[in-house]
This record gives sequence, structure tokens and C-alpha cells, in this order.
Amino acid sequence: MKKEEFIPNYSNALNTFIHIIGYIQIILNIQTFKDGHKEYKYVLDKVSKWASEYELTRNLNFIKQSEVDHIYKILDEMQTKFICNDQMGPESELSDYALNWFWHLMVLRKKYYNQNKM
Repeated sequence: MKKEEFIPNYSNALNTFIHIIGYIQIILNIQTFKDGHKEYKYVLDKVSKWASEYELTRNLNFIKQSEVDHIYKILDEMQTKFICNDQMGPESELSDYALNWFWHLMVLRKKYYNQNKM
């Protein structure tokens, strides 16, 4: 059986946005993440705007690569800061989940770009 290529669609992207926004909302409500609240709030605002734009356009091509790189760098730094913190409990994994779902968004964005390039 031939392996079918993944085709990005509305529910894939919307589900990804929902996961990123949800994990960051939870993080912002947990006191042990207080040292990263400013960074996470910035990411939440940016990703929420992208989600709103996606809802209107049903396309991810409007997201600039420089913006993706910047947000990824912030989430990666926060993940390293919190996942390796011995003072935190299992909630530290939330920083990893947010980063992983953002990676998924990056993959979807690339697939949207490549799909529309042809």
C-alpha cells in the first residue's frame, strides 16, 4: 500500500493553534512559570493573531519565516529554562508541549507554502 502524503487542511492547522494557545494559557496561570510570563504572553498574543488570520484566510502563508524563527527561539529558551529546573514539578512538561506543538505549526506552514508554490 502506498503511503499517502500528508495534506494540510483546516482541522490540522486549527487543532495545532488550539493546542499551542491552550498550553500557553495554562502556563500563564501557573505561578512556577512566573519568570517566563512576559515571554509566554508575547508568544500567546502573536500565535492568537495568527490563528485569527488563519481563520479568515485558511492559509498559513502570511506568517513570515523571521516571525516563526523568533517565536521558536523564545519557546525553545523557555522550554530549556523550565524543563531543566529542579524546582518545578511535572508542570515543567507544559513548556515542552508548547514547543512541540509550535514545531508542528512550523511543519504545517511549510507544507502550505510548498503546496501553494506549485
